[in-house]
Amino acid sequence: MSDKQKADFKARFPKQYCDVGLYRWVRCPNYLGEITFWVGNCVMGILFYDSPLKWIASSDGLVCIVLIMMGSTKRLENTQDKRYGNQIKYQEYIRTVPVLSPSFQFIV
Repeated sequence: MSDKQKADFKARFPKQYCDVGLYRWVRCPNYLGEITFWVGNCVMGILFYDSPLKWIASSDGLVCIVLIMMGSTKRLENTQDKRYGNQIKYQEYIRTVPVLSPSFQFIV
């Protein structure tokens, strides 16, 4: 959904950063969706983690995917800063809209 929102916005305003739709609430909704998806999968599998190995493998996998998404978020933020960082409205946007969610704001 956020890909479509951004594509539609960029088709109309190719030189601007996207701040509509889901981008009004978080700056990286795709990465938030990925993290939510994988956390949900991990939680849904809890009933099947009947050995320490399964717990370890699941936990390691979850930590890895979250770290990958956090790294991707950081790279995207750096790219966005280079592209739009000199715009006053963009500075206001990054000051008022969290990267992923309020709890992840300080990690990225």
